[in-house]
Amino acid sequence: MDTIHKSNLKRIREILLTDNNEIDDIGDGQDSDLDSEYDPIVTESDDTSTNKHISEESDSSNSDIDQSDIATDSQPETLQKVGVTWSIHSIPVQGRISAANIMKKRNQILLLKSRPFYMLLSFFFTNEILDDIVLHINHYAERHFDQMQRSHQGSNTMKLNSLQWKPLDRIELESFIGLLIQSGVNKDNHELLSELWDISQSSPICQATMSLERYRYLLQFIRFDDRQHRDKSDRLSPVRFIFESFVKQLPRHFLPSENLIVDEQLVSFRGRCCFVQYMSKKSAKYGLKF
Repeated sequence: MDTIHKSNLKRIREILLTDNNEIDDIGDGQDSDLDSEYDPIVTESDDTSTNKHISEESDSSNSDIDQSDIATDSQPETLQKVGVTWSIHSIPVQGRISAANIMKKRNQILLLKSRPFYMLLSFFFTNEILDDIVLHINHYAERHFDQMQRSHQGSNTMKLNSLQWKPLDRIELESFIGLLIQSGVNKDNHELLSELWDISQSSPICQATMSLERYRYLLQFIRFDDRQHRDKSDRLSPVRFIFESFVKQLPRHFLPSENLIVDEQLVSFRGRCCFVQYMSKKSAKYGLKF
């Protein structure tokens, strides 16, 4: 029994030893296989390629960012489309208007309540202005009729008497200006003068004011300065005195307010003047620009 027992133990020991050796051999084989498969050079190359790929991606992303920045910087500050202007800058917000800049009074003509409405023109065209116009009209008309009388020395006395100028006064000049304003209000600038003085075709106000011949004379002889004493260097010299006198009267009788528009106007005129302007888009085409 003891001999059998010892032989069994010995066999068991051998089996155990054999199993341990096989396990060690298997472990060494696996380690050797792993060592043979592991290549540090290949792994390093993979890392470098990965790093290169990452760096290339970062460079490409940086270049894209730089290009986007350049594209943004190259964009215009304003863009117009269909009449609308777009800007990259914000519109400055205006604050409240100062109380000192707020005009609380309305447009009005001073002293209008104390005088009749028909005297409105006298606020701006004073007696001094009208008397100056009367003076220059009479001087020019007298010189014109004197020349006509010299040229008709051999004619009869009746014809010479008809070539005399009747002096103009301020009242008649005001009547003449009133007819001009009346024709402008009624838009009679394209009507014949003979039709305006014909009672059957128009109002009798023209014929009741003055004769047609007198009206034509006043249109022909109206002057605002003496041509012999005119300043040739001043283009506004023919109406300089009238214009400056009119401007002086404006602040005396007119009180402006915030609802006031300063605009330009083309007054129709086709006469001889050095500063007549041509504007094709205007209805009058030719005129004086004020």
